[in-house]
This record gives sequence, C-alpha cells and structure tokens, in this order.
Amino acid sequence: MTAVLTAMGVSREFAGRRVVDNVSVSLSAGRVTALLGQSGCGKSTLLRMLAGLEPVDGGEIRNERDVLSSPGQTVSPDKRNVGLVFQSFALFSHLTARDNVAFGLAHEKREQRNRIAQQLLADAGLADRASAYPFQLSGGEQQRVAIARALARKPSAVLLDEPFSSLDAGLRRQTRQRALAQLRQASTAVLLVTHDADEALSEADDIAVMKSGQVIDAGPPERVYATPATLESAQLTGDVNQLVGAVSGARVLTALGELPAVSDGYALVRPEALLVRAASSPGAPATVVDRRQLAGALEITVELSSPGRPPEQSALRVRCPLNSPWLSGQTVSISHLNATDRQ
Repeated sequence: MTAVLTAMGVSREFAGRRVVDNVSVSLSAGRVTALLGQSGCGKSTLLRMLAGLEPVDGGEIRNERDVLSSPGQTVSPDKRNVGLVFQSFALFSHLTARDNVAFGLAHEKREQRNRIAQQLLADAGLADRASAYPFQLSGGEQQRVAIARALARKPSAVLLDEPFSSLDAGLRRQTRQRALAQLRQASTAVLLVTHDADEALSEADDIAVMKSGQVIDAGPPERVYATPATLESAQLTGDVNQLVGAVSGARVLTALGELPAVSDGYALVRPEALLVRAASSPGAPATVVDRRQLAGALEITVELSSPGRPPEQSALRVRCPLNSPWLSGQTVSISHLNATDRQ
C-alpha cells in the first residue's frame, strides 16, 4: 500500500489545551480510513491539520515527497493536492452541477472542463442532472456533486468531514456506498471523519478510534470490532458486555469460560457473541430479565445465576434471532461462542 498522506505524532493546542495529542495516521491510495469518535474528540481538527487549514504544534504531516506541516511551517491547502468535502456540501447556488464540478479547473480550456465534469457526474450516476442547480437536487445528489467536484483536480487524497450525517438513514447508506466506490475507483486515499460506528465499520478499510485527542485503537474494522484494545474503543464501536473474573496473564476466567483480557483486567464480549440455549444445555445458568425487539434481531438481558455469577458481574445483553422463544423470567443457559471451557 502506498501512503500518500501521513501524520506523524501531530499535536494541536487551543488555549493551552491539547485537542489533538501525538496522533499518527496514514492514508493509502484506494483505501478508506475512518476516523471515528464522539463530538469534541479532535477528529475534525485533525482533518483540518491534514488539509492545511490548521497548523501543527508538534509532529509533522507529509506526502510521498515533502513535509507539508511542521511547527512554524504550513503548506497552503491549494498546494497539497487534497480534496475536501464538508457536511454543508458548499455548492455554489448560482452554478449548475456541471459548473460546480468544473469550478476548480480554470487552468483547462472550457471544452475540457466540461468534458471532465460530465464524466465525473456520469461516474456518480448524475449524468442527467448536469444542468440542474443545487436547489433542484436532492441532498444525496448534492453530496455526490460535492464529491465529484473534489475529484475534478485528481487529488491524491480526499478528506470527508461528516459528509453524510445530514441525510436520512436510507439515503445516507445509498449515497455513501456510491460515493466511496467512486473514490476507490479513482485510487484516491480517503479519510472519512464520522461519529457513526456503523458507517465506519461497514465502509472503511481501516479505522482509527479517537478519544480526548488521542487515537486509542486502530486497525481493520473486523479486528477493532471483534477484539477492541480498550473498553472505550469497544463502546465507541458498538454495544459490549463486560465480564469479570480471576485474571491470569492475558486471560480472564469468567463464568462463561476463559476469555482474552483487556488492559483493565476484564473481558469484553459483544451481544451477538453470546449464545442462549435451553436451561438443560451446557453453559452458565441465567435468568431472562428483559427482552426487546431491534431492527433484525431480538435482544434479551440476562442475569447470571449463582454460583456461576461473580458478585460484581452486571447483567448481560444477548442478541438472538427474531423468532427466539426466550421470555422474561425464563431460566436459560448462556455460553460464549469462542470461550475456553471452564475448568
């Protein structure tokens, strides 16, 4: 993989407070890197540093050849070969979709500008909307025009700051899948800043999880979700259960068997990694205390029964098929799909 834009140990301070603290992230051609975190964690500030809109107070940002940012030096955004797309879309209301896309191609002849813009709109599925003005376009169409405009100058990287968050759920998924496919097809390195764990997990090739200005976990989505490095990372990427027990090295002996320990000394288990069966089946005895229907699944809450339950163990959430028969008050057996059997 070719890294086209890299931040190495970068920091940024405002009023004596570090909003980005010694962060490293690398963007590779043809890959989407999601920067996931809650509002105020520093992810948008990091994007602005990569774009050249904010200086760095420590560390450096570089492309394949040159240093773009270091303390006291910031190459301007227009000289970074980086495209930007924000939540607001920022389309020019007096220009058609074609002219919005062609806006940054002033160095080209008009015929060539229009040809490039028309092709990019066709790639985005908007060939028939080229003459429409922004007010005539849906939110999803406006977003695709904004991404086509970002691609017009063939940037090595495109930075997306919460670009799909203003769209309704159904339109959001369709728009982002098409937009990111277009960016990948162009072999562009992409940074997707988002607070939506589902968006990061389903669309990214790599994830960096941020909290309080630092990257607390990073890697492929499958690894970050299945084996999060910390409780904070686990909570930011989805629902999670904490299982307590006796710690032995890198393992925790829980009521459900031996499981990997995180740094805080307990095991983390996703609700769908737990299996509920009839009370006579192997596993830890438990009682169903709540059930609720989710989109596409049934979630039940169970309390482990003595003697299998440590005193400090909280209730566990379990995801089951919608047609599961478990009812509140029912005694069941709980096991972990990958746990080592209890000794």
